[in-house]
Amino acid sequence: MYFRGVEKSAVKSDGGIVFLKQGEALSLDTYFNSFPVGTWKRYTRLEALQFCFCAECECTVRIFHATAQADYKRVSALRQDENFKFDIDGTSAKIKEAIHVSKREIACKTETTSRDRKTFHSVRISQLPGDGIMYATITTERDTPLEKMRYETEVGSTKPNDIKIAVGICTFRREEALMRNVEKINREIIGNGSSPLHDKLEVYISDNGKTIPSNAFSSDKIHLFPNVNLGGSAGFSRTMIESIFHDSEKDFSHIILMDDDIVLSTDTLERTYQFLSFLKDDFKDSMLGSAMFHDDRRYCQRENGTLFDGTFHFKAMGRFFDMREKEFVALNTNRANVNYQGWWYCCIPSRVVKKRNLPIPFFIHYDDIEYGIRNSQHELILVNGICVWHPQFINKDPVWITYYNSRNFLVVSALYDYNSALKIGYFLTRLFLWYVLSYRYEDSFLLRKGIDDFLKGAEHFKCQDAVKLHETVLAHKYKRQTPEELGIDLSGTAVAVCSTKLISSLVRQLFCTLLPLSKKIRVFDFARCNFMFNARRCYVYDSANKSGVLYERCIKSFFRESFLFLKSIFCLILTFSKTKKQFKKNMNDFTSVSFWEKYLQI
Repeated sequence: MYFRGVEKSAVKSDGGIVFLKQGEALSLDTYFNSFPVGTWKRYTRLEALQFCFCAECECTVRIFHATAQADYKRVSALRQDENFKFDIDGTSAKIKEAIHVSKREIACKTETTSRDRKTFHSVRISQLPGDGIMYATITTERDTPLEKMRYETEVGSTKPNDIKIAVGICTFRREEALMRNVEKINREIIGNGSSPLHDKLEVYISDNGKTIPSNAFSSDKIHLFPNVNLGGSAGFSRTMIESIFHDSEKDFSHIILMDDDIVLSTDTLERTYQFLSFLKDDFKDSMLGSAMFHDDRRYCQRENGTLFDGTFHFKAMGRFFDMREKEFVALNTNRANVNYQGWWYCCIPSRVVKKRNLPIPFFIHYDDIEYGIRNSQHELILVNGICVWHPQFINKDPVWITYYNSRNFLVVSALYDYNSALKIGYFLTRLFLWYVLSYRYEDSFLLRKGIDDFLKGAEHFKCQDAVKLHETVLAHKYKRQTPEELGIDLSGTAVAVCSTKLISSLVRQLFCTLLPLSKKIRVFDFARCNFMFNARRCYVYDSANKSGVLYERCIKSFFRESFLFLKSIFCLILTFSKTKKQFKKNMNDFTSVSFWEKYLQI
């Protein structure tokens, strides 16, 4: 993801040096070291660029421009097969076949100077392309180290923007991950005088679990606030309040909302700072996002901006892009239709927070979606090289998330008029059938509760005791059991994979729901399971945790949940319009600083 054409052993990471042998060609057509010229040209005041480096001998440098286009219908179809027909790498390889890259060499002027037995190369590129990526290739006359490689520009008459960043982290009992990231920021930025962000960044931590000692951090640029455990939206709101409103004299230009458990490179923070320093005035109210990469396959992009279109199926851009491949690197710079950025790393201008105020008290999920939609009149900016690595979410959400997803989905739908009541009813009915036909009766109950609580209106939403509510939904869970406890011998059992054909699966599942119960237990792989079992007793086994959940048909629960859901969905369709007006009327109340200060007992 950094260099191509040299062995891993040729790179000395701590000194930024690459040892290039005679005859080798170092190529920077990579995710981190190509230059996303189309992105910079669109959003910043960049007019000219130089590629510079230092070597011990003469070198040949060539600059290339590359763009990519894809058959997006084919890419979309391939993504739907993920986890069922192909693994992640297999999906990436198939998507790569649908991408076409165009490449051309750019004429440029190379200047060299010699000093201290070293040759300093400066490759001036005066006419910058308006799309794609630019990258350099280097060959040398003999073995030599290359160092101080960088892209430079001359500022000219217009000074860079004055950027000062607050990093807002919400944490809940993840002390080890939090300390790793904060200490890294402290060591490599706050305490590092050579960092471009030195004296231009401070960290604000909302400790929702109240488990971090007050003296845990030695720097006066790291601020810790024990907070009421009211979820991620409350934690991030606390960091916004403390940095932008309570510490207003520090005049932060931006706040970066960041998860506590990401794997962070401080290069990402410095790239963010450099990009914002040259941002055009037209985009000063735009948020800047970060790509999310898999933490186990660190070259594989999970998401690069997302589109919420009013359904439960979010369109994550750049999914399964293997960033070791030039095709994906170039395609990733194409503008995408997105309207929100996940808060694992999201840079928000302070003026937006002051003008449009704070998140909605959703507890968890949809807070970043709603905030992105609320500010979607300003384009979301995504830049190659600004990324984090994150634990993956697939099939790992706790059961209680179902409640917040259903209730918060309805609130967002009410505020932004995405769909009619009938269409929303259709989306929820599909989801309910998915739950009840796969014997996930706890999920179907929480789905109903989310609908019923939404229908109680905006005043109830604003005044509810969120702590007690969370305790209630936490009680709904499934019992985890080992194969031995159920008498299952996995060594002689063929682990099944769920079907991807929705309609036929639903029909077969319905028969399984009504036919006599069999004693046979069918085993499914947790990592490749979409809960359409086509069986009456199903054990979903998670090999990582050596345990799983037995989902078993219950006719009584099936009919009870179905009757109560029909009652809830009928009320929703009849009263959605009235409830929608209440939420729109109260919107400014529960996003104000005064509301949040009272809500968080500040």
